[in-house]
This record gives sequence, structure tokens and C-alpha cells, in this order.
Amino acid sequence: MLKELWKFITNLGIRDGMSLFDEKAIKLMNQLSFIMMLWFTIITLGGLAHFEVFGFSLTIANVLLFGGVLFINSLGNIKISKNYFMIFGLAMVTFINLAFHKSNFPMVQFITTSIFPVMLFRRNKIVLLYLLANFVLLIFTMYYQQFHEPLIRMDHESPVGQQYYSVMIIMTVSFLIAFFFRNLGDDLERKLVQKNKYLNDLITRMKAMQEQMINSEKMASLGQLTAGIAHEINNPINFVSSNINPLKTDLIELKELCARYKHLHDAEDPVGELKKIEDFSSEIDPDFLYNEIETLIAGIEEGAGRTKQIVLGLRSFSRVDEDEFKKADLHEGLESTLMLLKNKIKNRIEVHKAYGKIQEVECIPGKINQVFMNILNNAAEAIPDKGNIYIKTGLISPKNAVFISIRDDGPGMTEGIRRRVFEPFFTTKEIGKGTGLGLSISYGIIEKHGGNIRVESSPGKGTEFIITLPFKQL
Repeated sequence: MLKELWKFITNLGIRDGMSLFDEKAIKLMNQLSFIMMLWFTIITLGGLAHFEVFGFSLTIANVLLFGGVLFINSLGNIKISKNYFMIFGLAMVTFINLAFHKSNFPMVQFITTSIFPVMLFRRNKIVLLYLLANFVLLIFTMYYQQFHEPLIRMDHESPVGQQYYSVMIIMTVSFLIAFFFRNLGDDLERKLVQKNKYLNDLITRMKAMQEQMINSEKMASLGQLTAGIAHEINNPINFVSSNINPLKTDLIELKELCARYKHLHDAEDPVGELKKIEDFSSEIDPDFLYNEIETLIAGIEEGAGRTKQIVLGLRSFSRVDEDEFKKADLHEGLESTLMLLKNKIKNRIEVHKAYGKIQEVECIPGKINQVFMNILNNAAEAIPDKGNIYIKTGLISPKNAVFISIRDDGPGMTEGIRRRVFEPFFTTKEIGKGTGLGLSISYGIIEKHGGNIRVESSPGKGTEFIITLPFKQL
């Protein structure tokens, strides 16, 4: 019960969005006001046997002071409550020292009140203003006590009691200051927890955005290859379509020849009709037609096969329906990527393959293929005319990982560019020809797989990307 009451009084006026400094200032005022109200109330109730008007007046004044602070804080007006606390507090301390007794420690009360401006106000001007007022009142009080009698004399006044009261003030304020800094540490920890939660939520959103960027970059890569893919598919499809008409013509002629032989037995002059069939047969040359038909069908079969390979390569590269780790053949991924890049590299770049004997790797195939696409596409674009791309794979001792090396003999890059190739949005391409996300996303993909990707390059000596991947994900 008391714990809940103390917590309620302490947090009176605290609201969301309040700065940590203002929050602590309100807590300090609430705690001190509550303690002082209890203190003066207990002292007054203890003095009922010898009722004194001024004692009760002092209690009522203090209740008004500190109760007013709690009331104003509850309304949420921090600015008014701080100034109300300071002005009324300084006035009360001055009145006590002037009216009731010649305190041996008037400075004690003023020293404690001089601490509060520093703890309540952020602006230095306000702090200095209250410190100056506190100092002036202290000098005035000491002067008055030295040369004048107190305004009010109490029959039971005791110098020893006065010193005890001063010590109690010091102890109370010291306790509140210590409590203030202890709560400050607790609140800093609470704020840190809230910040960590916010950062964790931010990281989650960033990961979601990263996935969207990866998919967007993947679609952009496919978009850049659309024209080349269309051209690659168009060639075999044209081959098929161009063979269809000659094949139809050959079949019509053979069909006509067969029809004439079929109706030969119904002819009135079989010998004459047979002579006509032989003349027609010599005209169309069935043997030539048979060979031509076989050639045309073989061409159609080849065109359909090439189209099928391109489609399978595109499907293998994309893997849009897969986003889970599974065992995959990296060589198959490299081949499907090269298939899609065929229009960019044929008749211009020679690809040299040195595939090692490696087992299947546990990975997300579509994303690894995207890495291959980004690197191979950059290598093809880096070679201005004719050149070479070297692809090498192999095991890394002690055979728990695989490496993939992709090297070109292009112009290479400077050390400054090499250090920045994995930075997001960094690109050396012209505006509109590159997003600067390809290698950055590739770096994130390999990192997600527990692998490593590094680049080695120097001007005039080409560029090599070396990827290492573990066979199994931990």
C-alpha cells in the first residue's frame, strides 16, 4: 500500500515524450514535497499539547507550498511548478530564519535550496538567476540574525533542537539527491532498454527492406537481360518457324503422291495414270523430300531444344518459388547464369571454365545465382571489346567449404574504387545505367550464407572476385 502510494506520488505528472531531465526534476519535486508535507504535519501534531498559532500557520504554509507543487505537477505544467517550487521555497526558508529563531546554520537551508536550481532547470540563465537570489537572501538573513532579534519567540525554543532540525534538513536533502541519482541510473537503463527495443524493431524493418531491395535488384538484373534473352529465344524460334512452311509444302506434295497411288486401281487407264504418277514423282523427287523433311524436323528439334535450355536456365536462375536453404549444384547455377548472359558475351568474350569436383552446397540457390549474375554481368561490361572471363571452383582445406573465383582481364580498378565496391549505391557506371546495389546486395547474400566475398584488382590487370561458401549452414 505505502509502496504504491510512494510510486503514485513520485510519478505524478510524468507523461510520454517527456525528456529524462524534466522527468527527474518532477520526481525530485514530488518526493521532496511529499516528505516535507509529512514532516511539518507530524511536527505540528506532536505540538498539540502546547498549541501555537505560528507553528500551525507554518505547517499550513508548507502544506500549501508542497501540496501546490504536487497539484501543479499533476496538471502537467512543468514550467510553472518549477518556478513555484523555487520562489515559494526561497521565501519559506527566508521567513523561517527571520521569524522564529536565530539559527546557527542559516546557510544550511540556503545551501540545500541552491542545489535545486541546478537539478530543476536546463537553462543556465535561470539557474544563475535563482542562485543569485539565494545568495542575496542568505546575506540578508545572516545580517538580520546578527543585528536584530527574531520576529517571533517561542517558549520552548531550544538551540539544540534548532541544530537537530538543520541536521534533519541536510539528511533529507542528501537522501533525495542520492535517490535522484539512483533513479537516474534506473531510468537510463529503462531508456536504454526502450532504445534497444526500438533499434531491434528498426533492424527488423531494415531486414525486410533489404529483402525487398534484393528482390528489386534481382528483377532489375533480369530486366537488363530481357533484350538479350528475347534475342536468344528469338533465334531458335525463328529457326522453327522458318522450317514449318517448307515442311508443310513437302508434306502436301508427298500427300498428293500417296493419294494418286491410292486411286490408281479406280482409274480407267491404269497404265496411262501410272505414267502420270511416275512423271509427278520425278518432278517432286520423293527421296529429296524425305531428306529435306528429316533436315527440317532436326532443325525444329534443335530450335525447340535451345528454347527449352534457355527457359530452364531462366527458371534455374530465378528460383522465385524458393527462399529456403537447400542443397544445390553451384555449377548448374553458373551455367544457367552464363546461358542468360550468352547474348552479352558470345563472339566477344571467351569463358574459360575450370570446375573442380565439389559436392552440393546448402544455400538459397536463387540468391546465389543472383550473386553470380551480378559479378559475371559486371565482368562482361568491364571488358570494352574482346576479352576473357575465367571461372574456377574447388574445395578449401579441410574440405568444409568451397570457393568460386570469377576473374576477367578487363581494365581493373584503382585501390580507392576497390575499397568501395561493396558500398550501397556506389557505382562507376553512368547515371541511369547502374543502381550501385548489385555488389552490396551480393555481399549481404554471401554474408547471410556464412561465407565471404573479396575482390582483388589493380589497374591494367583485371579484377577477380573470390567467393567462399560453407557446405552446410550452422
